[in-house]
Amino acid sequence: MNLPNHLAALISWVFLVGSLPGASAAQPPVPAKPAVPVFVMPVITAKAEAVLRKRANAGEAEAQLELGVLLLQRMLASKVPFDGHDDALHWFTLAEQNGSVPAKARLAFMIVWGNLPPGGRDYVRAHRLAEEGAAANDALALDMLSMMYYFGQGVAKDEGKAVSLEVRAADAGSVKAQSSVANRYLRGDMLEKDSVKGEHYLVLAAKAGDLKSQTTLGSLYFGSTKWGIPKNSPKALYWLTAAANADYADAQFLLGLVYCHGEDIVKPQVAKGKRLLRKAVAQGHKEAVEALLQCGAKK
Repeated sequence: MNLPNHLAALISWVFLVGSLPGASAAQPPVPAKPAVPVFVMPVITAKAEAVLRKRANAGEAEAQLELGVLLLQRMLASKVPFDGHDDALHWFTLAEQNGSVPAKARLAFMIVWGNLPPGGRDYVRAHRLAEEGAAANDALALDMLSMMYYFGQGVAKDEGKAVSLEVRAADAGSVKAQSSVANRYLRGDMLEKDSVKGEHYLVLAAKAGDLKSQTTLGSLYFGSTKWGIPKNSPKALYWLTAAANADYADAQFLLGLVYCHGEDIVKPQVAKGKRLLRKAVAQGHKEAVEALLQCGAKK
């Protein structure tokens, strides 16, 4: 079947998965995305937070970690830059001192990328914390250590070691690493090209709820022999629908194209296609604007 030109995105849209900056392979065009990720303010009752703070103040490492994570999430969602930064740093520090392994990577993150004064970034300490967490197979610590080697922060830059650590992070459950490793295997970018492994890691990330990976997987399953993954239209429809139902604009755009013009097992359903494209347009998806005008047009 020869796809209409405006469905090319469905086939070439493979790499909306995350990867470390500077990947050498050429990037195919992908739908527009917001430049800054949107973080949602975590919901917790005042009473529950008071109980959490009481446990943290009593020296409970798990509570100190949970409180630090809560404050970090709030900081990321806040319109005020670094709002609550010092408070989050304080609790991660205490949690790490009290033996929390997961706190090590989060504390390393704050040291490397937090709002610290000039000269306040102790990369040696951050590297030590990440190494200790990685030794315990903590996924976030492996992720953090991978980034430090990639950028040469506190260690000599070593992209090969960075990718090796990224694979370990993916195997330990890091969704970010899973999507990136899938990217690398499918492209042959610093890993030997292997479509089976690429699909494997992409499925892991999709099953973990990563909307980018769900959408990428859906686009691949609709059939692109270039990437070596067998066509599977039912799976394609399943994953694109899952991401679209979660209000992911890129999935709404691609699924809208499928319903507007039909694809394999999906017969054209123009009204449904337009509804999906309107949802994508409402979220600022530029390509969806033109697609909406063309929806149902005969070729």
